[in-house]
Amino acid sequence: MSADLFGTFTNVRPRYARDSSGHVTAYDVERDGVVLGRLWWDSTVDAASYVPSPSQGDIAMNVGMGWMRRLSDAKARGLPVQEAVAELLLPGAVPKHFGALAPGSRREFTSPDEVRIF
Repeated sequence: MSADLFGTFTNVRPRYARDSSGHVTAYDVERDGVVLGRLWWDSTVDAASYVPSPSQGDIAMNVGMGWMRRLSDAKARGLPVQEAVAELLLPGAVPKHFGALAPGSRREFTSPDEVRIF
């Protein structure tokens, strides 16, 4: 990110909204059988984000940056959030060290705050 002469930020990466006031859907992000975090989305407001598992510390935070980058890339290509998530479910969509979305872990939550409870 950079700023012009007037202090206005330029070249800001596109992103989905990171908050929702309604129900959200989420998948666990797993690597080697360990839940590193959750990827959630709400297609009604075009919102999505990654929530790291507190018990996984820095590893979960670092992996989350990769997932957020993939979401940003999808937004830049104009994909609706549900299509972006479907794409991230495909084998090889993300490097192995990011983990993978566990298809059997899909759940509905009442809010993004509930997603943060591990």
